[in-house]
Amino acid sequence: MRRRRILVLTPYPLLPAHSGGRLYGLGTVTPVAQEHEFHLLSLANASEREEIARGGDALLADYAKTFASVAFEERPPIPHELAGRARKLRHFLTHAAHRLPLMDLSYYNPRAVELARRIVRERNIDLLEIHHLHGAFYRRFLPDVPAVLINHNIEQELWPYWPKTQGSALDRWLWNKFGTLSRRFAHDIEIDNALRFDAKVFISTRDMAHVPEAPCPRFLVPMPVAPGPPVEPFARDRFRVLWIGGFGWPPNVEAIGWFLDRVWPAVRAGAGFPVELHLVGSDPPDELRARADDREVFAHGYVEDVEPLRTRADAFVVPLLTGSGVRIKIVEALAAGLPVVSTSKGCEGLPLAPGDLLVADDPADFAARLVELARSVEMRAALGHAGRAYAALHHAPDVVAAAKRRVYRALETNEGRRGRV
Repeated sequence: MRRRRILVLTPYPLLPAHSGGRLYGLGTVTPVAQEHEFHLLSLANASEREEIARGGDALLADYAKTFASVAFEERPPIPHELAGRARKLRHFLTHAAHRLPLMDLSYYNPRAVELARRIVRERNIDLLEIHHLHGAFYRRFLPDVPAVLINHNIEQELWPYWPKTQGSALDRWLWNKFGTLSRRFAHDIEIDNALRFDAKVFISTRDMAHVPEAPCPRFLVPMPVAPGPPVEPFARDRFRVLWIGGFGWPPNVEAIGWFLDRVWPAVRAGAGFPVELHLVGSDPPDELRARADDREVFAHGYVEDVEPLRTRADAFVVPLLTGSGVRIKIVEALAAGLPVVSTSKGCEGLPLAPGDLLVADDPADFAARLVELARSVEMRAALGHAGRAYAALHHAPDVVAAAKRRVYRALETNEGRRGRV
C-alpha cells in the first residue's frame, strides 16, 4: 500500500529548530515520518536564506531525515516594510481581491503558490498540511487537494500586528479600513472555515474552543517536548531566575518591562541573599541592555544552546500579559524539572493541574511566589518533580504521534471531509 504523500507548508524554515513554531512544525511530523512520505515547502527571508546556505549539505541532510523533498521560496516583505503608498495599496488590494487575512503581516507570494502547485502535481500529493493562518493563502489556490490547517494561535486575537499611528490622515484611514477587512477574512477562515479545510488542528484546548466543531472536525495535537537534561541540584544560598523569549515580539518586551519594574525589586528585597535574573532572547531593546549590570541582571541576547543556563537555573518566569497560543519554553522548563512561575496569560491553553507550576497575575503575588521558591529548596524540588511528570503525560513524542495519527485516520475514513462540498 502506497504511503500517504503530504506536503507541509510553513511560513519559515523548520531547521535549525530554535523557536516554538519550528519546534512544533518539526516535532509533530518527525514521530510519524516513517509512516508517511512528507515533503516540505517553506518560506524564508534573506537572513534565513543565508542561514540555509551556511548550513549547506549538513543542514539538508538533517531535513532529509524527515522529508523526501525540501523547497524554499522567498517570504515577501510585509506592508510595514514596503516603501511608498502605491506599493502598500497594491498589496492591500491584491489581498482584498483574494479575501486573504493578515494583510499587515501576510506572506502571500504568487511564486510560492506556483511552486506548491508544481510539487502537488509532480509528487502526486495527497494532503496539504498548512501551518499558521499565514499560509492559508495556499488553500485559496489549491482547493481540490485535501488540506489541514494547523493553528499555532488564534491570529485574530493578535491583530493588528502593525497599528498605524503615523503618516497622513489618509494613510491611517486606508490602513484601518483594510485592517477591518483583514480581521473579517481571518474570522471567516478561522471560525467559519470559509476555505473549506478538511480538518483543523490546535495546540491548546483553549484555542480549539474558539472554533465550532462544524463544518469540519477539530483535533488537539499538543506541543511536543522530549525530556530534557534535568536541572542541577538546588542550593539554599543561590537563586537564579531565567526568562527565554525573543524580543522582536512586543508581548515579550511588555512582559519583561512589567517584571523588572514591578516584580523584581520585591524579589531582591525578600529573598534574603543575592539573586540573579538571566534574560535570553534575540534583539533585546536598548533600554533592557541598559538595565543589565552583569552582576544581578544579565541580558544574554540570542543563545545557541540554552541548556547550560536552564540546568543551572532555580526558577523560570513567564510574566506575559498579552498574546495567544502555547509557550513551548514553559513546557521545556517543566520537562527539565525547573519550577515555573507564570501569569494566567502566560500558561493559558496548557492542561495544567494545581501544583504543576505557580500562577500569579498581581505583581506583588508574582514576587511572593518567587520569594517562596528562593527560601525553600524543598518547594523547588516538589515543583520540579511535578513538572517532569506533567510533560511526560501531555507532551512526550509518543503522545504527539498518537494525536497526529488520529488526524490522519479521520481523513482516511472521510470523517474529515464534512467541510467539503
